[in-house]
Amino acid sequence: MHAIGVAALGGFALVAGLAGGRADPGGPGRTRTVSRRELCASCMLDAIGQRLAVRRFLPTAVPEAHVRRILDAAQGAPSSPESGHWRFLVVRDRAKLDRLKTEAVKWYAADRARAALPGWEVGAAEAREAFRAYMDSALSAPVYVAVLVDRLASNPESVARDGALAAGMLMVAAHSLGYGTGSVAYLHEDGVRSLLGVPDRYRLICFTSIGVPAASPGGRTPFDPRGATAPGAPPAGPGAK
Repeated sequence: MHAIGVAALGGFALVAGLAGGRADPGGPGRTRTVSRRELCASCMLDAIGQRLAVRRFLPTAVPEAHVRRILDAAQGAPSSPESGHWRFLVVRDRAKLDRLKTEAVKWYAADRARAALPGWEVGAAEAREAFRAYMDSALSAPVYVAVLVDRLASNPESVARDGALAAGMLMVAAHSLGYGTGSVAYLHEDGVRSLLGVPDRYRLICFTSIGVPAASPGGRTPFDPRGATAPGAPPAGPGAK
């Protein structure tokens, strides 16, 4: 487990190593050359569109070089003028992950007990076991990354948004290298910081897996631009209703 701070490393793993162009059919009897920019854009959009949350992983190791490339890409995420306040904590320690799983089940049971109406005990054991099964899957990857931001930054809310953007970039970069990711839900931030030794000044934005998926997560619902229009706004595209 080690922490990696923000540095001006740049680079997006998806486009590394691409050069030149390639021929692409341009109609009957014609071809056109696809530019490097078009090819990179196509690959990037495919990675964004095909990425899905993964909840079960193979034990296949993720090379350190791949983790570095993924984090380099995350560091290229858009940020506010006051950048440099996020951190990535890489966790590979299986003992710590197993302890996190045990603690998460306790947190879930305690939250359920506090929030439930009278008679919540009915089905509580089944719910606890179902959650334990979820955590068994969600924490089955070989690598996890805690995306953290500095609470002491002068504009903490902007920095929190920057951290969320970095987490998204991290997930797309991991997908482009053939790995699955998935933000682990139902974690108590204070408990995670304590277990991983994270100082109180850092806020947990995301705790995501990186690993080889054990199975395909399925397909994404096709995008409908009509559902992406704010109330009262014009239609999203030509002919939209």
